[in-house]
Amino acid sequence: MSQDTVVLEVTSALPLPGRYEVNPDRVVVEPSRRLLRGRFAVRGGHLVLGVEPELELTLATGSLRTNVAGLARALTGEGGLCAAENPVLTFRSTSMVVADDRSVDVAGRLEVGGSSREVRLSGQITYADELAAVLWLKGAVLPPRRPVRSGSRIARRLAGRRLKLEVAVEFVR
Repeated sequence: MSQDTVVLEVTSALPLPGRYEVNPDRVVVEPSRRLLRGRFAVRGGHLVLGVEPELELTLATGSLRTNVAGLARALTGEGGLCAAENPVLTFRSTSMVVADDRSVDVAGRLEVGGSSREVRLSGQITYADELAAVLWLKGAVLPPRRPVRSGSRIARRLAGRRLKLEVAVEFVR
């Protein structure tokens, strides 16, 4: 090897620290309960990697699509999420751990219209370079501690249950 050749060793499998913004065209946020599946559109968000990792996603409440005809309207209208008064749902991490092998554990809160639910997710940073990172997480929206007493019957039943949640997001610099 010549004197002017420099060899760089990769010391971590993690992507570069810093802030990545969500690419809204490359996002899947899918809640489900048994055979019921839905999907939300994402308005924005970010991923911060480094000493204090952080995840935030803003979902368009009225964008919910489901595999059951008419259900999305019932869940996002009056008696449900009330998309007209609450146009966004916001997820914010309260704790986030990113390991050297790119595994990720996230706990946070999903907030809409003055109420919030606890969310726990785990998964992987499946791709990362200096320009982008792809995060794939699975977990659950936990049921509330107190029974849900308002809203339509179907909205109350779903709100009182644990919902599975799958998230796949591309973030870019």
